[in-house]
Amino acid sequence: MQNINKIETLIDLYPNQLWLEFSEEEKQKYWQRTAEHSYDLARFRSYLNDLSAHTMLRWLEEEELEQKPIIHPSTLFKLNSIWEFVNGTTIMIGTTKIVLIPTDDYNSDDFIVPAEWVDIVGWDADYYLSVEVNLRDNWLRVRGYTTHEQIRNIGKMDIWHRNYILSQDDLIEDLNIMWVARELSISEKLPVFKVSSCLTERLSLTLINQLATKYSYFLRFITLFADWAVFIAHDDSRQLLYQSLVTSAQDSVPHKPETRC
Repeated sequence: MQNINKIETLIDLYPNQLWLEFSEEEKQKYWQRTAEHSYDLARFRSYLNDLSAHTMLRWLEEEELEQKPIIHPSTLFKLNSIWEFVNGTTIMIGTTKIVLIPTDDYNSDDFIVPAEWVDIVGWDADYYLSVEVNLRDNWLRVRGYTTHEQIRNIGKMDIWHRNYILSQDDLIEDLNIMWVARELSISEKLPVFKVSSCLTERLSLTLINQLATKYSYFLRFITLFADWAVFIAHDDSRQLLYQSLVTSAQDSVPHKPETRC
C-alpha cells in the first residue's frame, strides 16, 4: 500500500509524464535473458533496456496505433551486441524511429544520450525518450522526450564519455505533442556521420582482434570515433566483436576442479 501511495503522489507531481508498471515475474524474465555479456555493467545495462523496452512496447500495443511498434533489431543476440557497448533501445513505428535511454539513477535530472545514437547515420532517431526505471517499486516513467535537432543544438557534449547531456528542462514531458508532430511528419534531423558501406572481411577481423584484447568497458572511449562508428554501425563486425569479448570473458572465469569419488 505504501508503494501505491508513493507512485500516486509522484503521478500527481508529474501529471504530464507517462507512468508504467511491471511485475516481479517480468523482472525475473528479463534478468535471465541477460547472461551473455563480458562484464557486469553491460549485463545490467542490457537488463534495464530489455525490461524498459518491452514495458514500453506493451503500452504502445495497447494504444492501437495504425502501424505496429517493433523493437529493432528483432533478435536478442543483435540487441545484446548493442547493449554490450551502448545504452539505448530503438523502437520503430513505421518509419518513425524512437530511441529509449533508460536509467535507474533517480538523483539526476540529466538526460545522457550516447553519441552513437545521434551522430551515426542509421542509428540517429526522430525522437529520444528519457526513461527512469524504479526496480524497487516496479515502475518506470518517461520523463520526457527530445528530438535529434534539439540534442545537436542544445545538448552539451561530454567528449571524454562521448555523450550528449541535456537537462530535464530541455525535455517535453507530454508525449501527445510527439504524436502530433509525428502525424504532421515534422522531421528535425541534422546531418550525421556517414560510415563506409564497405568493410572488408580482412580489415574487420584485423580490427576485431585488436579491439578484443582490450577491456570491453573502455572500447568506445579509447577508439577514434570514426573507427568506432564503422564497427558499431555494421552488424556483422559489431556482433563478431561482441561474441569475441563474451567468449574471452567466459574463458577467463576459473573453473572448479573436478572432484572424484
